[in-house]
Amino acid sequence: MAHRLRRIRGLLRMPRVEQTAACARALTGLVGRIPAVEIIPAQRMLRATLTGEVLRAQDPVPWAAGMMRQLDPTDAAFLPPMDIHPVLAGLDSTLVGVPGRRGVAWVDALGWCGVGVGPAVTVWFGEGRSAFTVGRSPGRPGEEASPVVQFRGEDGISVITQTTRGNLKLTVSHWPIVLESEVTWVLHARLDTSAAAPRPVRLAFAVRPACMEGSAPIFELDRDKDGLWTADGTPILAVASGGDGLFKGSHGRADPWHRFSGQAFAGASTTRLARQSIGDSLAPLENLHWPTLARSQWAGRQTNLPMRLPLLEPGS
Repeated sequence: MAHRLRRIRGLLRMPRVEQTAACARALTGLVGRIPAVEIIPAQRMLRATLTGEVLRAQDPVPWAAGMMRQLDPTDAAFLPPMDIHPVLAGLDSTLVGVPGRRGVAWVDALGWCGVGVGPAVTVWFGEGRSAFTVGRSPGRPGEEASPVVQFRGEDGISVITQTTRGNLKLTVSHWPIVLESEVTWVLHARLDTSAAAPRPVRLAFAVRPACMEGSAPIFELDRDKDGLWTADGTPILAVASGGDGLFKGSHGRADPWHRFSGQAFAGASTTRLARQSIGDSLAPLENLHWPTLARSQWAGRQTNLPMRLPLLEPGS
């Protein structure tokens, strides 16, 4: 019986492209044949469709603040996963830039950062078999999340995000610099422990195929010998050291978060992935560190975010 129901449901389900076109036609019918105001731009509609497909195909994985709120049943912004899943709430962010120079990066309420609607960079941490993100852990209810505090640094230009999980305290700082006449952003992560006995901890920088508005696909990810990561040929992350490990994944395979958190086998192949077909997206995890900390010790790692992506002009 269950197999028969799945078959009927599959027959009734429209192809994704037809579903997107149907929604666009319905919106046009609701507001008039030629809407004076575009309620949902075509780009957001396509992104919402791709986000819905990723939600359907993957187990719970980390998202930016807005998506994490919408996927939390205890949050007022809760929106059940749908085939077309737009991000409608939690889009507030802080813009970081250099006065008088072109280019700003956004930092959301969970410390995710990016430029425009391109891929984002975030920080994961953990100890033993426990793994944490800033804010709510994927698949866990919101009431279990530790508080996140975000404030402006004493220098007046940096954004600092802090959270505590058990004995671990993570401090993530973002600030702008000018490097080779280009505005660049620095991401510094510091991990402190209050445990009396030394214990191994983990700290990782993760490049995610997502932004504040949902999915942001990466079709090809490369790293050169100098530690510069490029997404589809655009510089996105530069690291001084290679760390102690590297995970890569793609849509339809185990997400690096599942390996980092122990939900999937961590010894999977990390060879360079070939160019993916349209609709797939890489989800790399870079710069894994496994230091051993005791009380009053801390581990800090810093990376530069070139992110020389196509920037939007003011007002565009």
